[in-house]
Amino acid sequence: MHEFALLDHTYCSGSKSPDGHQWTDSAIATDYMEKSFAGFPRSYPSGAQTNEIDALAYSPAGFIWDDAIAHGKTLRDYGEFTFSKWRWKTPHKAKPGFLDFYRDFTNGHGNLVLWSEAHIESLRPYVATNGFG
Repeated sequence: MHEFALLDHTYCSGSKSPDGHQWTDSAIATDYMEKSFAGFPRSYPSGAQTNEIDALAYSPAGFIWDDAIAHGKTLRDYGEFTFSKWRWKTPHKAKPGFLDFYRDFTNGHGNLVLWSEAHIESLRPYVATNGFG
């Protein structure tokens, strides 16, 4: 009996990451994506950073999660089209860097907080944020 599907390591026919995200999440790359190949004059529309949000790259038909929601399915997103956020648990003098994360993890201190935020409104309620923020 199948209770859920895990879409992990899903592959598609995209030539590069930006159009690959569109093929995987929308089953199509828009005309803008196809004509911008490798140039991406407005952004690199993978959606991982604030400067990578580009509505022209997204299919007007929506994303795979929009269809799942419309059909009453449940879903959970673990990072696609989200921003990674991090900070110290207590006020600190500087934004944590790689070595801070490494030392915090290897020493088991737990002084850093990590979470995700969706930048596509329809996905926001379904993102696993780790309960932080």
